[in-house]
Amino acid sequence: MAYEKPELEAERKQLVIDTSNNKSILKELEDLLLAELSKETDIPLVDNDPLIAVLDDAKTKSVLISEALENAKITNENID
Repeated sequence: MAYEKPELEAERKQLVIDTSNNKSILKELEDLLLAELSKETDIPLVDNDPLIAVLDDAKTKSVLISEALENAKITNENID
């Protein structure tokens, strides 16, 4: 494909990179969330502002990344 349609090969390579980066971000979010949840504190979970901020950020990013991964899957199928 690299010789026949180099632009599609470049797009496919970028999709692989983007997918890898997105999965890495999801893993980092998961680790951060687990770290916040494992902290010992006397504050109830519903009043733990740092935890709520992490949850909100994780939710927002995970939705965007899920959409990007789905689009990448569709694009990759179209390229093949």
